[in-house]
Amino acid sequence: MNGIEPMRWLTHVLEELPKRSVNNIDDLLPHKI
Repeated sequence: MNGIEPMRWLTHVLEELPKRSVNNIDDLLPHKI
């Protein structure tokens, strides 16, 4: 991951949060980590 990707991913997660329950937060985690 370069310096931009974590921020892009974090922004995506924050945008998705209102649509998902906390139980589904694991679905947003990158599988490569």
